[in-house]
Amino acid sequence: MFGISMPEIIIVLIIALLVIGPKQLPEIARTLGRGYGEFRRMMGGLENSLSDLEKEATMEAESVKKSVDERDDTIVKGPNDTEKDNP
Repeated sequence: MFGISMPEIIIVLIIALLVIGPKQLPEIARTLGRGYGEFRRMMGGLENSLSDLEKEATMEAESVKKSVDERDDTIVKGPNDTEKDNP
């Protein structure tokens, strides 16, 4: 987890317990947990929004490509062109 081993986590927790105190440590841990949860929800919403935008952009690009292909066909063939017999 984040490249931190278990002994390092224990040392950080012990230092936090000494600096913050046993009464405030659970409250701070809950606050950090709620903040982290809110951050994850926001990131999930952002990922969904970006995914929707990507789908819309892909559909728009396909629509433009189809329009260009149809226009190219019309330009090459021409609406009033007739085939000429080559002897």
